[in-house]
Amino acid sequence: MENALIGGLVGSAFEKSRVPLEEDCLIHFDPPLRLLRGPLPSSDASSSFVLVFRDEQALRRALLDTEARVRERCNAGARIGCSVSATKSCKPPWWACLARLLGPKLADFEEREKCEEREMEACLAASTEACLRFAKEKWPPSCQDAQIAYKGKHGSRNL
Repeated sequence: MENALIGGLVGSAFEKSRVPLEEDCLIHFDPPLRLLRGPLPSSDASSSFVLVFRDEQALRRALLDTEARVRERCNAGARIGCSVSATKSCKPPWWACLARLLGPKLADFEEREKCEEREMEACLAASTEACLRFAKEKWPPSCQDAQIAYKGKHGSRNL
């Protein structure tokens, strides 16, 4: 019986006797991301810990990276909104469906496409500025109480 069903797999006698190799069994993952903040014993008498940035450079990198992510997600949402808005503003009037019964015109579709392109460009230009303002306004206040570790015995200092 050359091809037999063993363990749900059909294979030759060679494949049945083959020992799986390491690369067949292991799943390789990306290395873990470095933590933005680390625990440091609290400066008060309690035995709690406080999350602090390693240094001011780490805080600046975190601010810039998060601001870029907020801006990127805002722009992605704006593209969707602008697309819907452009489609709605450039759609033909309700009675145009009746006119199509007489014969569709290719020029109508070309005109609508140009209208949608104009609307999208205008909307995206306005939303890019709005997303930039949004990212600059929303992120820094959330880091207002951020703490940075300093070289000393224990403790941290507020930003």
